[in-house]
Amino acid sequence: MADPLRAITQLPGIFMRWWLGELSGLMPRGLAPSRVKQRSCLVLKLHDDEVVLSEHTKRGSTRVLGRCEIKGQGARDADVVQRPVGLAALSERRYRKWPLVIRLAPHLGMRKLVDLPLAAKDDLANLLHFELDRLTPFKPEDVNLAWRLQATDTKAGSMQVLLEIVPRAVIDLALDLVAPFQREPDSIELEQTGDQVQPLDLRPKLIDERPADGWAKRVLRVTAMVLLVINVALPVVQQQQLIADLDAKIVTARQGAEVSLQLRERLDSMSNESAFLADARNGRPTMTELLAELTELLPDHSHILQLRVTENDIDLMGLADKATDLIAILSQSSFLKGPAFNSPVTRDGRSNKERFHISVELASETS
Repeated sequence: MADPLRAITQLPGIFMRWWLGELSGLMPRGLAPSRVKQRSCLVLKLHDDEVVLSEHTKRGSTRVLGRCEIKGQGARDADVVQRPVGLAALSERRYRKWPLVIRLAPHLGMRKLVDLPLAAKDDLANLLHFELDRLTPFKPEDVNLAWRLQATDTKAGSMQVLLEIVPRAVIDLALDLVAPFQREPDSIELEQTGDQVQPLDLRPKLIDERPADGWAKRVLRVTAMVLLVINVALPVVQQQQLIADLDAKIVTARQGAEVSLQLRERLDSMSNESAFLADARNGRPTMTELLAELTELLPDHSHILQLRVTENDIDLMGLADKATDLIAILSQSSFLKGPAFNSPVTRDGRSNKERFHISVELASETS
């Protein structure tokens, strides 16, 4: 890996490129500079038994600079960590400032579209960490993961996320290939197949270090410097006044929230009374009666993670020591009929309990 002092001296430039990239992302799409062909770069493509180094120019031409075989599968193989002769171009002076992209053959990783609850959008990283072993054959500590939100369905309350997963051993091998040349990759990505999309960065650090280009880079650099000067030069008195104004707004907002909460409680109370009367007219149990019935019937070892009640059906999703016993237990209820599994019972890896999804019909008093 690169020497610590050199890495520290590069921090200001890395931060500035990241800041300019963020500002560029706020520009209208028609005015934002294209990133498809920013400048020439080196591409190190990793296969099962060899790596190929090539140059890709901004004009679209490609030329192979060298290749070398990979012996063994370990990321710390002695034949790899020494400087491979076939990759000598990495140390040539004319290529020192060229961005380096490590591109992995598609079969060295995994690309998958998954459907997840939209409510988890703001905490997607933690959700993927805890659910990765359920969504994929991998454990989170064994892989490098990158993702992109593809689509959202607010009506259904779901979102579609593109995952790209590569075993950490493959990433270590890729980094070891360039470490002897004192090179750090600007991105590590899976080779695209089919429709070309913007690649995801699979490096352990996820800071976008790609620079903006041309006039946009100069304009955004000046803008960033102006914002920095304004922020530093802002008088302390104005900051204190701003804080006082914000405190007053917070007090007003808190008072409004309390009024809103009281109105919401009254509305919920009226809604519950209305629902009670409607359920009584329809001969159906109330929600309170239904929850009391489920609490009484279900054993202590079971845990309901999600309860969905529609007009005539109930979906129960959760964990239990023995999920098959729940069918007979739910059949004893006078409020419920026809309990059945909606999906196969699976074993939850973290709690060692059985994960179940049971559908049951609501029985009216007249049925």
